[in-house]
Amino acid sequence: MCANTARLDREAAAQEAETLFQKQSRPLHNETPEQRHLRLADTRERYSTAHRIWWKIKEKFGGRVPTDINWNDVAAPYEKGQEVAQSFEALPSNPADPAVKRAYRRLVTVVEEQYVLLTEELGVEVSYVNDPEPYLSATEQFVDVTMNGHLSIATINIWPDSYHPLLTNDRGGEYDMFRAVHDAIGHVATGTGFDRHGEYISWVFHALLCADDEACAAISTELHGENSYLWNRGVPAPHKAIILPSHLRDPHVDLDRIRTNQ
Repeated sequence: MCANTARLDREAAAQEAETLFQKQSRPLHNETPEQRHLRLADTRERYSTAHRIWWKIKEKFGGRVPTDINWNDVAAPYEKGQEVAQSFEALPSNPADPAVKRAYRRLVTVVEEQYVLLTEELGVEVSYVNDPEPYLSATEQFVDVTMNGHLSIATINIWPDSYHPLLTNDRGGEYDMFRAVHDAIGHVATGTGFDRHGEYISWVFHALLCADDEACAAISTELHGENSYLWNRGVPAPHKAIILPSHLRDPHVDLDRIRTNQ
């Protein structure tokens, strides 16, 4: 099969998956995340992996998982996003700073624990590929994980000019593992996409699972800092070894704002 034909077949399959997923996963009024995942698992067995991811997260992280939020109604705060982008841009990368180094070492520990959950306890196979865009949409990624028990991640190894200053950049290394657990826990488990709002939601949810402020500081730089920069500047953010100001990186502050607005 030629490359163009394979691409067209892939696009057609992605469109079919998009239509099916939208029909099945459209949120009901005032539906909680648990109710949504239970409904999806009941109506389509193919969504059982997403259901298992959600409940495994609840089992592992207990009270840190908010169950009273309808994530589908959450919007990224525009003014805060601007402030985060400005702070991220202004702070110089400082991988030698002891506080920054501690934050990223703690993040690596958290990532390794979550990677075991994803690959061993949930049985999801992760492939690190050279394709810079392994999925056409967040829905295609969701379907691959939930139907096939498989997740493709574009390895940072194909972008040597964009290596991370503190995480290892080899294929399947620390940075690749971080992207894998974030896509599964931040996006697939919550059903969020890769737009500005989906990235904001996935940061809040994933950051809430951090057991301490050090890991949360690093994950907030990687997710909230870089994505705020992207959506406000229109270009991908450079990788930096920094810690954002506390009022910008604390997901509990944003969770309180979300609860107030719902």
